[in-house]
Amino acid sequence: VRALSERFIDGLSLSGPIAIEFKRDPQGRYWLIEPNVGRTEYSVDLIIQHGINFPLLEYYSALGQPRTAPSDGRREVVWFDSDRDPYC
Repeated sequence: VRALSERFIDGLSLSGPIAIEFKRDPQGRYWLIEPNVGRTEYSVDLIIQHGINFPLLEYYSALGQPRTAPSDGRREVVWFDSDRDPYC
């Protein structure tokens, strides 16, 4: 899936969050369902909670400024998927 994703965006000169959704059919083939540029999905909050300010890094990148090194401090975080469990 990673190789398919990289092949899909290769040469597009994109920067920032990109979400690509694939489905796998009964024969094991992957089908591209939904590519989104600029939409972080839910994973960006996981990155931020881990101590890496991804939106700030992308902002610096867009301005052509040096990016700060991400924090290596880990925090214990519980993440609830409210789309799959609306009562969480």
